[in-house]
Amino acid sequence: MRAKKEIIKNFRLEMGLNDYKEKLKSYETIIAELKNSQKSILKAILIEVAGVLDANGKICDDEKAWFVKLCDDLGFREFEANRIMRIVQDINDVLEEAYVFINSKR
Repeated sequence: MRAKKEIIKNFRLEMGLNDYKEKLKSYETIIAELKNSQKSILKAILIEVAGVLDANGKICDDEKAWFVKLCDDLGFREFEANRIMRIVQDINDVLEEAYVFINSKR
């Protein structure tokens, strides 16, 4: 869990949200606020969340279960949750291969 908090901290820095303070809202409140968002906005959020989950190179079973529940709570089916996770992992794999290739050329 500590590694995930560090990843979120780095994400905030990357996005220029250095002064962002967590609002400490409940899961239920966040879901209720997001539920009326456009599906494309929700997908973008879920892709970012999946990216954080996969930042250490593996989405563990507990994280998968939580992500599937999150997707379900936002109106997405399980196959869509699995697809988002798979796409994010595939993109991360391609990026990792690209970095290896680029660094081997130096």
